[in-house]
Amino acid sequence: MKTIYIFIFSLFISASSFAQYYVYTATKTGSWNDMSVWSIVPRTDGVPKMKVVIPAPYIISVDNAVNSFGLGDVEINITGSISIQPSTTIALSSASVINILGSGSVIGTNNTQKITEGGIVKYDGSLDHTKTGAGSFANSSTGVSPAGFTLSLLPVVFTGFTVIKNGNDIVLKWSTASEIANSYFEIERSYNGNAWTAVSTITANGSATTSANYSYTDNNITNAVVYYRLKQVDMDGAFLYSTIKTIRNGNTAAAKIYGTGKTINIELNAAIKNNVMVTVMNTSGQVMERKQFSAGYKITFDVNNAAADILIVHVSDNDALNQTAKLVL
Repeated sequence: MKTIYIFIFSLFISASSFAQYYVYTATKTGSWNDMSVWSIVPRTDGVPKMKVVIPAPYIISVDNAVNSFGLGDVEINITGSISIQPSTTIALSSASVINILGSGSVIGTNNTQKITEGGIVKYDGSLDHTKTGAGSFANSSTGVSPAGFTLSLLPVVFTGFTVIKNGNDIVLKWSTASEIANSYFEIERSYNGNAWTAVSTITANGSATTSANYSYTDNNITNAVVYYRLKQVDMDGAFLYSTIKTIRNGNTAAAKIYGTGKTINIELNAAIKNNVMVTVMNTSGQVMERKQFSAGYKITFDVNNAAADILIVHVSDNDALNQTAKLVL
């Protein structure tokens, strides 16, 4: 009988845990497709995206094979360079973000060299050529090439905000790509989604063009449902709120994940109402499948082309559902 091991783990990852997302850092100049170029470590800041870091002075050459990596939602930080080869389109999801930091650049020369996010062209080699500009970024809020990248005019550009259970504690983690005159973050909690209480204040970086990570642990929270949001406050007193994150306490898993032959089955708790993203990886962290599904009782899909016999399946609705299973098929 095939054995199926299912476990739920916190994004507060230990060294021996299976990580949901990974950080790929270039260690030399070379091709994106050459795995010896990359140092690969689990992403432990709680941001639900793959992260690619290209430090100066390295130049990473990219062709269409990059799309076979199944990048999905990805954060790309460039202080070195990405050189896009002719007849290449780097196709990213609409939730992805590209940050050009310091002396970073994206290099291209003609209209066959493109970067898209959610199908929108953010970079076109014939219009953008060598794209530079410390503190510029492209995401779903920016325009179409040659205005696909823009300098941050917002006081804070968020790249992630997650809320995870760790026993009776709730761990909040968030990250920024850049900050302008940012004074502090106020963590606010609610038990009904309407009445909010400030529970802590975290001092911000002030002004920075490099990414920053923050965290806060709310101890001994046992309420059935808890809501959190961040209040970002400028040095002049102006403020804005983040999205609201929800945690549901209880003994019942939000999803039941199991395998039947080469089929992955996911049974969802009725409380899950958002779209669900399913990511399938091998034990080396390579993304083999990433699909989005509408919330419903059961999700099934085949992985007949998966060469691996052991798969890591991560299911998330970008809210309270954040669950992973190890399947031995």
